[in-house]
Amino acid sequence: MKNYCRLLWGWIWVFLSLGAYSQTGNIFFHDIAVRTGLNDGNVTSITQDKYGYIWIATQGGLNRFNGTTIERFTHKHGDSTSAPASIPYSITSGPDGRLWFGCDNGLYEFDFSTNKFKRHPLLQNWYIAKVVASYDQLFLICNGSLYGYNTMQQQLTDLKAKNTVIKQYPNYSLFLNGDMLYIGSRGGYTIYNIETKQAVFKPVSVLNQLAVNRIMADKSGYVWLSNFSHFKLVRFHTDDGQAEIISDHPAIKTLNKTTSYNDLICDSKNNTWITTNVSGLLQYSPATRQVNHYLNYKIKDSYSADYILNCIFSDAGERLWIGKIGGCSFFYPDKNLFSTLLPFPKNERIQASRIVRQDQHGNFWFSTGIGISCYDPIKNTYSVWRNEPNKNNVIYNNSVRGLEIGSDGRIWIASAGGVNCYDPKNKKMTFYDEKDSIPKVFYFTANKDRKGRIWFGTNRYDGLYYYSESANQFYSVRHHPLLKKFIGYPVRIVYEDSKDRIWVGYGNGLAMADEKNGVCKFWDNNDSSRNTIIGNMVIDIKEDKKGIVWVSTFNGVTGIDLEKDQYHWIDESKGLKTNITSSLAVDTANRLWIGSAAGLYMMDEKRNNLYYFDESSGLAGAEFTEHAGYQKDDIIIMPTTKGFIQFRASEFKKVESKIPFYIASVEIRSGKKWVDKGSDNHLQLNAGENSFTLYLEALNYNSPSHTWFAYKLSGFEKEWHFTKNARVVYTNIPGGNYTFHYKAAMRNEFEHVNEKQLIISIKKYFYEMLWFWALITVSVAVALYVLYRNRMNKQRHILLLETKAETLEKEKTLVQYESLKQQLNPHFLFNSLTSLRSLIKSDTKQATGFLDGLSKVYRYVLKSGEQELVTLQSELEFVRVFIELQKTRFGEGLRANITIDEDSPGRYIAPVSLQNLVENAIKHNTTDKDSPLVIDIYTDAGYIAVRNNLQKYHIVETSNKKGLAGLKTLYKYYTSKPIEITSDENYFIVKIPLL
Repeated sequence: MKNYCRLLWGWIWVFLSLGAYSQTGNIFFHDIAVRTGLNDGNVTSITQDKYGYIWIATQGGLNRFNGTTIERFTHKHGDSTSAPASIPYSITSGPDGRLWFGCDNGLYEFDFSTNKFKRHPLLQNWYIAKVVASYDQLFLICNGSLYGYNTMQQQLTDLKAKNTVIKQYPNYSLFLNGDMLYIGSRGGYTIYNIETKQAVFKPVSVLNQLAVNRIMADKSGYVWLSNFSHFKLVRFHTDDGQAEIISDHPAIKTLNKTTSYNDLICDSKNNTWITTNVSGLLQYSPATRQVNHYLNYKIKDSYSADYILNCIFSDAGERLWIGKIGGCSFFYPDKNLFSTLLPFPKNERIQASRIVRQDQHGNFWFSTGIGISCYDPIKNTYSVWRNEPNKNNVIYNNSVRGLEIGSDGRIWIASAGGVNCYDPKNKKMTFYDEKDSIPKVFYFTANKDRKGRIWFGTNRYDGLYYYSESANQFYSVRHHPLLKKFIGYPVRIVYEDSKDRIWVGYGNGLAMADEKNGVCKFWDNNDSSRNTIIGNMVIDIKEDKKGIVWVSTFNGVTGIDLEKDQYHWIDESKGLKTNITSSLAVDTANRLWIGSAAGLYMMDEKRNNLYYFDESSGLAGAEFTEHAGYQKDDIIIMPTTKGFIQFRASEFKKVESKIPFYIASVEIRSGKKWVDKGSDNHLQLNAGENSFTLYLEALNYNSPSHTWFAYKLSGFEKEWHFTKNARVVYTNIPGGNYTFHYKAAMRNEFEHVNEKQLIISIKKYFYEMLWFWALITVSVAVALYVLYRNRMNKQRHILLLETKAETLEKEKTLVQYESLKQQLNPHFLFNSLTSLRSLIKSDTKQATGFLDGLSKVYRYVLKSGEQELVTLQSELEFVRVFIELQKTRFGEGLRANITIDEDSPGRYIAPVSLQNLVENAIKHNTTDKDSPLVIDIYTDAGYIAVRNNLQKYHIVETSNKKGLAGLKTLYKYYTSKPIEITSDENYFIVKIPLL
């Protein structure tokens, strides 16, 4: 095959010396500025308190940083407990945990229990330039002298007056190392033993009597001395007196800047870090005696500190904090896990990246949307191939999405306009076209397999082409026995797994061709099953150590286990911030790394937990482009919009999930309440303050976005809440006592985190208190009792009245009835006497019997007058006598029949009641021999009935009807059974209930 060479001279070498910091910007600086909450940007001093908070002193106030937010403390007019109304030049936290502020108007201390400041009156209005702290002892440079201040006894000692060595030399700077206080003087320094009170002066000849404005002792016995006015920095060994002038180091001289060395600190590995006023940050390595320079370039990025740096501080976590003009920055002195490979020299504006490969000489080849480049890390040089206006093209198109290195070292380039091949040996660029059996179209990818084939994917024509290195020939996929069925499918990537199977990622699915066994399979997602890939736009393909093939798409990542026919989906439901995933890599520990449009993820080897990385984790950019990643051994490189992210995966160590956490404050209706962080506390809330917000905070300076919180309010809820939101809101909590449990951890890993507690007591309104309801209950009970008593008394009174009325009524009835009985005397007596008169004349014997009967009648009437009730038997005996007497008058015109059952004679009846009924029957009906009056007296179902045949007089006799009415009224008092009165054409019947 004839190689077609378009241009021999079309390659461009661009050499750029990058110095000690070229392509090594892997120390990541986190910035804190006014825009993130600082009171102002001129930082004068930094320290860390006993709880882990970082305090940043600025010219206009004090700032407390928790890793996420800043709480500002400024002076409030008229409030002596507010922050100092002056510039805090020096702040420090002592071994006893007390926090001190040296200002231009005195010494202040922070009270953690009240969140307030207090001034120490003994040093009021003193200018304090520097303060360092030991146990119960402060050492201060103030008012032109050196003082010791006993914080327990509040006693001030002038050390110049007590020590002749200190008195002999001026005091410009301080550094405390254990029991040794290093005092920067003129032409040397003094070492003062704070226990023995002995001092010795150490002259440094190379200083030439210059003032030591900053002093620091490192871990190897060297003392660092800085002079501001003559821009001098000296490293001096205390024992042998050897001095090294660091300010004359070649690496510093090459900066061509006259700078002062403002502050010094030694890290855990004995490297010295130096802040300057115009040259940024310097690092001195005693092992190599090299100086590294970290500087802010014109195009600012997070891998450089600003130029003018004031102070530097090391916290308990070995982070270094830099105070500067413009804010504060902090970083880990050790190299960051991530570094950046830039596809073009640093001064180029566009660094959006696509594909990277490394050749056999260690050179990196980069493809981008604006050309390709080759970076030589040894020479720190770039070679760039890019089409320029009005010049011959050096490649088909500047937009290159595919890049591969052949077995012979040639560079294969898949661009938006066709396929090129560059030979580094003869520096020739070849342009291929249809004459070479490959069209000039837009290509997505170039990938190599172990059979010596270079695969090229496009969305035009046949979709997939490959170049055979052995045959030196291009072929269309139509010549492939298995993949030809997918002719025309848009190809985005080709990958060969450990079993020599070819995986092809399309824009509309995924194919696998097993050439050994002649098997081909295709997957796509049509929302009908989960046993397929999660999305159809395939970006990258990688195989892990267990043979599971992972496929990234715009809808997430799919793990395909062909042996078990299982599919593992990773998307937003599993913790991704976005489903748009791209670069994949599997490290030597079988952990899966996933680049996405919103950061980098690592899934552990058990595929249980996701770890997230973004800019706060040290990434130069968190937006990974839609291209495959590259891996060589344990080095992983992935493209982003800000260059290629490079890291050694084995260097990633799981960060301990335990981090300090507290309750920052509690917000209620009346304002915010401060919660003491020293121990478990009791929060008292008034009645009505039952809606409140708790603000949690965790001191996660490295990765605040990875912080998770867990909490629950015992007494109100049973389940824990797990969230990344530090704001906890409760509303309408009933009054009572509760316990708020809370935790904080990295990445939702709370297994080994001990909880903290806050007791919350909410007072109840008086009407919610038990005593109130007890009082109400008693009051209601008393009221009900009184009401009940009154009601019962009224009822008894009414009942008494009713009884009296009933008694009166009964007495009235009895009187009326008695009166009715008494009516028997005149009528009956008159009639009886008339009958007796006739009998005496006609029949003396009968007259005698009549008289006996009459006496019995009146004897019964007189006797029953004393009784309310009589037996039916006695009443019937009386009625029989009465009827016999009446028969004397009426003869055969009156008949009477008495029929009583055996059980009735012993029952009771009102006296004379039957007699009245019999007399009424005689009174109102005719008695005639031919038509006799028949009176029947009989018992009937608990009644005694009196029935007579109706044969009324033709002349109506006037009747007051009081007899029956009175009898009926009387019986109402004896029984609920009524007297029944019935009549028809033949009979008149009255039934009286037996009692």
